[in-house]
Amino acid sequence: MPWLILPVCPKLPQRNLDKRVGDMAVADSLATVLRDSMSWTALILLLSATTVIYFVCEIVYQLYFSPLAKFPGPKLAAATRLYELYYDLALGGQYTFRIRDMHKQYGASPP
Repeated sequence: MPWLILPVCPKLPQRNLDKRVGDMAVADSLATVLRDSMSWTALILLLSATTVIYFVCEIVYQLYFSPLAKFPGPKLAAATRLYELYYDLALGGQYTFRIRDMHKQYGASPP
């Protein structure tokens, strides 16, 4: 398995791969490559970009591809839990009553 990393990561020292065998060698080698080739700023930017992309994909899924997407109602409530958080924390647990009001406004079933 360690021989798969060599063409992709030429910076790897050959002696470390020869001494260790198995998945641990691959993990150690990958960690070494990441440590040597990426700065902390680049790593933080990569993790931040990955997190933002994940949340954008999650919101798009909730709004357009989820089985619940066909139900009418506020898009913020469909996409995130911030709607519920606002009514429960800022307004003192009024989300249950807001659900009742939304059922009156939008109906109880999809069109």
